[in-house]
Amino acid sequence: MALAITRGDAKEIIAIVRITEVYVGLGGTLRQRRGQAFWRGGQGYSVSLCDAKNLWHDFVTDEGGGMLALIQRVRGGTRMDAMRWLADYAGVPLEDRPLSAEDRARWAA
Repeated sequence: MALAITRGDAKEIIAIVRITEVYVGLGGTLRQRRGQAFWRGGQGYSVSLCDAKNLWHDFVTDEGGGMLALIQRVRGGTRMDAMRWLADYAGVPLEDRPLSAEDRARWAA
């Protein structure tokens, strides 16, 4: 069963934590808002993390994005899987109810 999470709910959950906290929660270590790309065995501190915008960028692979993209990159899975992990990490319960066709289309976009 898919979880029904509106765009507003996702923003609220994302606003609870900073991307540096999530990075450490995923298993990374930081040095002055820089991290290693531990998911690909990266040795140097090539990943930049910005708490003000909740964005990350790996300068070696030119990958980056928001908090959900980081969770997906490290853990794999879908955006919904990443949202579930983040909600659990932030301690926010999610309501189980089926998504409507409209909600599924909006979430996919």
